[in-house]
Amino acid sequence: MPISLEPEATHARILADPVGVLEEWMANPDYSASYLIITASQKAEIDALGIMPAGSLDAIEATLLTSPRFEALFHTDDATVFTLVDTEVGS
Repeated sequence: MPISLEPEATHARILADPVGVLEEWMANPDYSASYLIITASQKAEIDALGIMPAGSLDAIEATLLTSPRFEALFHTDDATVFTLVDTEVGS
C-alpha cells in the first residue's frame, strides 16, 4: 500500500515517527512477512507532485536505515527494501 495514497494526517504521523508507525503497520500478525520498498522514482514522484513535503521519503529512508528495528535487505541508489527485525524472544 503506497504511503502516498494515505491521507495527509497519516503522512504527518509517519513523518513525525517513521519507525513507530511503520513498525506498527508491518508487525501485523496476519502476515508472516512484510516489506517496505522505497524507490528513486517514488521519491521523484512525491517531490514533483507535492504529495508530501519534498525530501519526505529520503528522510524516512534515512531514519529506517539507522533504526535497529528495521533491516535493509537491499540498498542501492535506485531502491531500498526494508523488513522489520524480529526481536521477540521466547514466542
